Amino acid sequence: MTQTKVLILAFVVALLLATPVRAQDVTSGNYLIGSCQITLRVIDNPNITLDKYEAWRDGYCRGIIEGVGAASPLVCSPQGVTFSQEYRIVTKYLQDHPERLNSHGAELVQEALVQAFPCSK
Repeated sequence: MTQTKVLILAFVVALLLATPVRAQDVTSGNYLIGSCQITLRVIDNPNITLDKYEAWRDGYCRGIIEGVGAASPLVCSPQGVTFSQEYRIVTKYLQDHPERLNSHGAELVQEALVQAFPCSK
């Protein structure tokens, strides 16, 4: 086998080994619940050290909850409600509805926050 063929074969093998078998859907409730569990760990223990991936997931949870809470006309959080409370409400909702974790995370966040803080009609 020539050196070029060996290099190509090595490259293809390395590429196959580096490719995940099943890509994770980062928009699903399954991904969101794991991210929010990291967020709650950080809130409960501010001295915890996160790696870059965990820090990104923490920010993902915070961002999606704060974004949906601020943008949704269906969510009317009372004055004084903290983001920490909202993170816990959403995480609890996700834990209580495992059958819905395949749904889009933003949709689940809205459902959780509307259930906790519905707007009066």
